[in-house]
Amino acid sequence: MRFIFLGLTVGLMSLCPMLIAQDGPDEGAYLSWSADQAEAIVKSMRSDGRAGGLFDFRVTRTERSYNYRLRATWLTPRVIRASARFLQLHQSLSDEETRALVTEAEVVGDIVMMIEIDPRE
Repeated sequence: MRFIFLGLTVGLMSLCPMLIAQDGPDEGAYLSWSADQAEAIVKSMRSDGRAGGLFDFRVTRTERSYNYRLRATWLTPRVIRASARFLQLHQSLSDEETRALVTEAEVVGDIVMMIEIDPRE
């Protein structure tokens, strides 16, 4: 499982130069993105994978998973803004509420990765 996580991390981190170029100085431009643009930005920083065996050889230990689906999302400032814009469009948030979401999310730090693990049982 460590190798899959490492592969997902390296794959996302290899996009770093491209991401730095995309994060422009215009802080409010994300408020005019369409839902499709926001979704495409978020999906561009998401990577799916799997860890564990291919076949289920469990006989007596069926309470344990034999493989896991993994998803890693690198939450860059651009992805955070796209996610906030997506929420704004689908939950009818105001521009001020959306800016507050972005500000709260960006306070955490520069590099944030969200790892989702789903056991296949």
